[in-house]
Amino acid sequence: NPAQGRTEFVTSEAAGMQAIFDRFTQWCAATPECALHGSDPAAVFRKAQENADRIPGTLFGLKWSAVTVTRYFELAGPGDFSGVAKGLLDLSEGRNPVESGPEEEYPKRVPYADPMVCQDFPLGVHTVEEARKDLASTRAAAPVLGYSTNASNYSSICLGGPSPAPGSSAPVFSRSAHPTMLLSNTFDPATPVRWASQVATQLGSKALHVRTDRVGHGGGMDDPVTLRKVRDYMAQVNR
Repeated sequence: NPAQGRTEFVTSEAAGMQAIFDRFTQWCAATPECALHGSDPAAVFRKAQENADRIPGTLFGLKWSAVTVTRYFELAGPGDFSGVAKGLLDLSEGRNPVESGPEEEYPKRVPYADPMVCQDFPLGVHTVEEARKDLASTRAAAPVLGYSTNASNYSSICLGGPSPAPGSSAPVFSRSAHPTMLLSNTFDPATPVRWASQVATQLGSKALHVRTDRVGHGGGMDDPVTLRKVRDYMAQVNR
């Protein structure tokens, strides 16, 4: 949603991640095979954060910390509730759930596309006070996770990134004869369904929003109902 500001951007993504954690908690309560079944996943998560500085090894090269534990859930949780339950239990008991291979030597320069986002949204945080207000907002929206590390990456890289293009923050509109199809997962860690819902509201009758009841980023067309709707849409547009 180009019309949202930085605080709404980071807060809505934090809320989306909290929704995934809440669904994970419900799954654990209903699934005896969950490593945290009968436990409070939020309490285990907080204990993992408290122990994080003493965890050996790294998370793909990142030293373990309270922030890294949040990052671990964002990376592993949406695609594997069973695995992340075992991983959080390991972390809470002082074990690294990730197999650490030899340290990689990274090149000095790598292709990196993310700063392009800075040309679309005014995401850079400029003062400590702005950062504190953002954090207060995300913590209210995500009482367990606190924030989304994915969204916070953008508020950091856009601090020194390119400025938004003129007019980029205006609400969207369409001059097409056909409605724009928007595809969302109900629980998406990177692009929460709220963003597409807001765009659909701006487009009005020019929007067709298809939601797939799925946890994760992408893959919605693995669902046969969503795939059929996409095929029907494409067939109609191409007439």
